[in-house]
Amino acid sequence: MKHAPAIALIACLVALWWRAVALSGSVIFPGPQAVAAGLYELAGDGSLCRHIGASLMRVATGFTLAVLVAAPLGLWMGRVPAAWRALNPLFQIPRPISPIAWIPLTRCRTASSSPSSGRPAAANRH
Repeated sequence: MKHAPAIALIACLVALWWRAVALSGSVIFPGPQAVAAGLYELAGDGSLCRHIGASLMRVATGFTLAVLVAAPLGLWMGRVPAAWRALNPLFQIPRPISPIAWIPLTRCRTASSSPSSGRPAAANRH
């Protein structure tokens, strides 16, 4: 059975996860059984598909914006030296900031307009 090592590794990681939560007594981090129950509940009421769809829509929107805006802008900057000199500093300023640090800012920006933001529906209304 060629998948036995992968299955054994996953089983060990889940056991380690369960043990860490059990030993810590954490109420913040759920154990594997709570995650599985939540996944079953979300799949049962259909909201899992809505959340996955919302996430895929965000990815598609970002990719589309990159193709329509960023790629032509980059090609233009590469072709026209004056455009490079004018715009390059604007792109270099946020570069040292870790990409993971942008996630909370993006989350705050999109949370109020997203149907799958994790906030109550009443909080999404303006």
